[in-house]
Amino acid sequence: MSKTHIPKLRHHKASGQGFVELNGRRHYLGRYELPKTRQRYHDLLQTWEARASPSTSDPMRSPSWSCARGS
Repeated sequence: MSKTHIPKLRHHKASGQGFVELNGRRHYLGRYELPKTRQRYHDLLQTWEARASPSTSDPMRSPSWSCARGS
């Protein structure tokens, strides 16, 4: 079983900004040492993880659709 990689909150020392890299794109979140930056990091990660997980609202995945297909 492989571990899921969770991107880390990193410090851009030249600018003092906190950032996280998701799907090859850097997201700057504010001054690294501020608690608000860490909160933005957690919020962004939660959104990113929700988009990465399979959708439960997909009608093709619902049990009723599986019965209709005869699966």
